[in-house]
Amino acid sequence: MHSIVVDDKVYVMGGKKLPSQIFNTMWMLDLSTLVWTMIWSPDQRQHLQTSQDTPSSASEPSPYIPEPRYFHTASNYKNEALVIFGGLGPPEEESKGERCLDDLVIFDLATRTWRAPAPSSANAERPAARYAHVASINRDRLVVAGGELRYAGKKAYENLTDMHVFDLLSEKWVHKRSLGGAGDHIGYYRSVMVSTTFVPRTYPIDNLEEEERLLETADQLYTQIPVSKLSSSTSEPSSPTQSFRSRSGSIESPLERRPSRGNLNSIPETESSEAEPYIYIYSTRQRTMRELSRLLMKLHSPQSENFTIEDYSSSLPPRGSYIPLRFPSGDIIGDWLVYCGTVPNEKPTDATARQQPGGAASAAAPLKPASFHILSIHLPTKQSKVIDVGNIFLSGSWNRGIVSPKRNAVIVFGNTGLDMTTDYTMRRANFNHVVLVDTEVFGIYNVPKCQIATFARGVALRLLGRKEYSDMDIVTKEGYRLHVNSRILVHRWPMFTEVLNTCVYGVPHAGEQARRPSVASLITPPNLHPTLPITERPRVLYLPLREEQALAFLEYIYTDSLHPEVDVPSACALLTLSKRYEPGLERLADLAADVMHRGLNEGNAWQVIEAAAYAGRTGLQVQAMLVMRMAADLRIQAQRRRMELKGKVEANGTGMVGGASSSAASEGTALESTGSNQSMESSQIIPQPFAVDGKTE
Repeated sequence: MHSIVVDDKVYVMGGKKLPSQIFNTMWMLDLSTLVWTMIWSPDQRQHLQTSQDTPSSASEPSPYIPEPRYFHTASNYKNEALVIFGGLGPPEEESKGERCLDDLVIFDLATRTWRAPAPSSANAERPAARYAHVASINRDRLVVAGGELRYAGKKAYENLTDMHVFDLLSEKWVHKRSLGGAGDHIGYYRSVMVSTTFVPRTYPIDNLEEEERLLETADQLYTQIPVSKLSSSTSEPSSPTQSFRSRSGSIESPLERRPSRGNLNSIPETESSEAEPYIYIYSTRQRTMRELSRLLMKLHSPQSENFTIEDYSSSLPPRGSYIPLRFPSGDIIGDWLVYCGTVPNEKPTDATARQQPGGAASAAAPLKPASFHILSIHLPTKQSKVIDVGNIFLSGSWNRGIVSPKRNAVIVFGNTGLDMTTDYTMRRANFNHVVLVDTEVFGIYNVPKCQIATFARGVALRLLGRKEYSDMDIVTKEGYRLHVNSRILVHRWPMFTEVLNTCVYGVPHAGEQARRPSVASLITPPNLHPTLPITERPRVLYLPLREEQALAFLEYIYTDSLHPEVDVPSACALLTLSKRYEPGLERLADLAADVMHRGLNEGNAWQVIEAAAYAGRTGLQVQAMLVMRMAADLRIQAQRRRMELKGKVEANGTGMVGGASSSAASEGTALESTGSNQSMESSQIIPQPFAVDGKTE
């Protein structure tokens, strides 16, 4: 079977029940209710088909039913469909063994129906049948790599070292190339293949020079567009280069317009863009019990046949998480490749059979039980981290994990009453119980990206505070007034109108200025002061924030981002504000939480704990608590050291007390200062155990 997470739902397709029953059903778990539902099965389809007695039903084509399978791959395509490829299916004849599949089928999540793309003679070489391979979707292309080929009726298999690309728009196989060597064993047994999310960045990225360059390039491409494709409309601008930049080879936009700053942000990404979605392949190679190595490859977006493959295996540190996981799964969260899997029961590396003097062999060393682990790799630095969740996985059988970037979590399925070693031997996966591991506790989370161009942010900041572009005021705790435009606040803050109309006269000292009408006062929600005259609606709104906090909030409203110099106390206030006036300020909460993560230390940890607890950010709250605990431990260690030095000084006699006491005092002070500095530095990354040569330090 294969499991995959889409938004807040987990889908499980196929699977095998010993000894020989193979399924093609589709199950769905709603993570908000933790209820499993079978959303598709061949029995349901047959029942629906026989229950329809209308004359038109006989002429309609029968619904497509995919072959039962396991050891296949399932990939999420734009949260709209699941793309299934390959796997092991039932034998064509009972005397023969299971056969490898080479078909590609698509499950529509909206209609819950299957379909198979029609074969085309223009296809590139079709991939060979395979199972236990890896696959990932990058933009509009499915990449299939590695796996094994089993011949029907034979136990022998062949390791595959090729990679194929399927274009989901044209529904054709478009490219093939080799990947790795026979000794790499790229496949589901020990490899994970993930793709970063494609989020087109708004141009310009950070400077006006880049904007001018893009305008010039777009204008040159515009001259190549046929006259019949040009638009004379003055409606909403479209991308000036969408047709020529579309790497699927299809014309997507029938009308094009001359480039301008108004439609510059619609230009699609280029291969050299920082927002290019990469594909990462990580695998462990274990030739012997002690000979372990790791493989890390970075594939550029396969939108053309000459895309680049970079090998970063040598960049991995010689010491790190050398845990050879079996059947791993993973995804990208922020800058981290998070993956999880099972370590099978095995003989300890230091336990070897020794021959007794009488010739009898010593008792066999006990096998280490199978275990479940969650690991991560920081992609910019290639450093590894073990996500230690305590003893939650030490009892029961936990053997199926899924990484959810949307939730910043790892979802682990299992059964608390079964034995993991037995289930691993039988290749049995359990879905009776679930554990959600919040990776934000370990400093692994999705960092919010900038979505507005530098030029647009600069214009918006120039509008903020200008009285000629404002029609109302925001009053802070100190009584300071900030001039704002109510139309912008209405558009960017969904709760603004409701908040404004519940504060009829603004602050007490607002005077007659609070009774002047504003643009926002004309946009009254239903059932909110419907009889209040326009002249009585406030044009002054009081926010319980200090001046710098209110200014940071308004900068977010105007620019959709926070100033780089926003401090942790201000971020705590903004996080509390986003929770108080939700929904609609979720991005503000993410931006404030990011500031708190980066600036967390011993001095402000208590503020972070209070704000995170109020906003329901459990991961951030636990991280701040760990910082405070580590700082307390360092202070205790420094105090113990001072007491030990004081005892040594007193034991040396009165003749040396003066000088030794001075030395001990200075050393104790230095230790205390060192402890404080360590707590400040360690707060940037939560102290977690790192696996070094299979041990924990």
